[in-house]
Amino acid sequence: MNRLIIIGAGPKSIAIAAKSTVLSRLGFSVPEIHIVERNEIAANWGGKHGFTDGKQILGTSPEKDVGFPYQSDCWDGANAEVDQRMRFFSWSAYLIESGNYSSWVDRGRPSPCHREWASYLKWVSEALGEHVHFHFGSAKSLSLESGIWDLLVVPREGTEFQLKGNGLVLTGPAMDQRPHNVPNHDGIFTVESFWKTYRKFESLKGSVGIVGVGENAACIATTLTAFKNENLKIEVISPKGFLYSRGESFYENRVYSDPASVDWHHISKTHRREFIKRTDRGVFSQDAQIILNRSSLMEIRAGRVTQLAVNPTNRISVELEYENTKSERDYDYIIFATGSDQSLFLKRLVKSSAHEEILKHINSTTLTDQSLEETIDSSLRVSGLSPNLHLPMLSGLRQGPGFANLSCLGRLSDRILKPYVN
Repeated sequence: MNRLIIIGAGPKSIAIAAKSTVLSRLGFSVPEIHIVERNEIAANWGGKHGFTDGKQILGTSPEKDVGFPYQSDCWDGANAEVDQRMRFFSWSAYLIESGNYSSWVDRGRPSPCHREWASYLKWVSEALGEHVHFHFGSAKSLSLESGIWDLLVVPREGTEFQLKGNGLVLTGPAMDQRPHNVPNHDGIFTVESFWKTYRKFESLKGSVGIVGVGENAACIATTLTAFKNENLKIEVISPKGFLYSRGESFYENRVYSDPASVDWHHISKTHRREFIKRTDRGVFSQDAQIILNRSSLMEIRAGRVTQLAVNPTNRISVELEYENTKSERDYDYIIFATGSDQSLFLKRLVKSSAHEEILKHINSTTLTDQSLEETIDSSLRVSGLSPNLHLPMLSGLRQGPGFANLSCLGRLSDRILKPYVN
């Protein structure tokens, strides 16, 4: 069997499918690819299913498309031809076909909104090879049977069925969950629950505390300020009292495009984590900062949330700690945008025997982001585990920060497909 199962039909899965299509047309033997998607292609970018309203500006250049950086190095003498043919799936090719390339260039090559990026990914999906199959439904459970992944899929229509494969790729945003010890209250939101009801904030009155200083928090803050609702007081709660933006310098960006350019493996683990936090996880994009700079409706509050409670007036009392000093503030609404658990979906999906098998191979007693990311090899998979389990969202620490986001989708597809292509 040579079959690769991918959960989630976002940029990573579309990039893998596009690269396999090119390889197939060049005569390579490629795996069957089965993509399981709960909603629709690029669902988390279109604005209908949470995680965005579709109007947010893409945080990376659209030219970092499904083929970027067009530097294949693992297909022997065909590398240059692979890169050339991947250009037919490029952002520029999409604009040319739709008649919008000239105007996009004349406007200074602006980044598109999330909804337009979703349209691009759907355009790519329409030109994929016959070996790529989409299954629209939910991944219910995952087991290991004789060295093969066995995924139970519940389709939107019809009866549930089994998908078997010798490789599995988990993509998409991490699962969102309320922090522990948070009381039940209609005014407490996660990222996903916010985006499913965000329009009501256009007319609400009161105070909002956004907990987090990364891109999720930035998108929420820019959306709330765009409503220009003067009855809504917005505060971003920052542990350090400031909001930082990405540097977007050549020296930072090239690490995301090509981690080998800085010999990523020889950078200390401490400095790798620091770099990722400073350039990706703990910063607002420059576009978001520009939008927020124009608004007088948002403030920054220094502190780390240590406790929440519902007070007698049904407001949310938040205990903040900053420099060993504690204070308390009341909010009508709290939105947690502090990052999510990448391993949570895997833990909920795998059956007990598969769970134990994974734990054995990572030499850990628990499945966590930290225990998994330490094991990710050059193919973005859990090292030593058979069948293959690819976790690109957790590959940043060991393999390079660009694999966890949109910065090197072409390189990501090479790494994941290499074990399956002959």
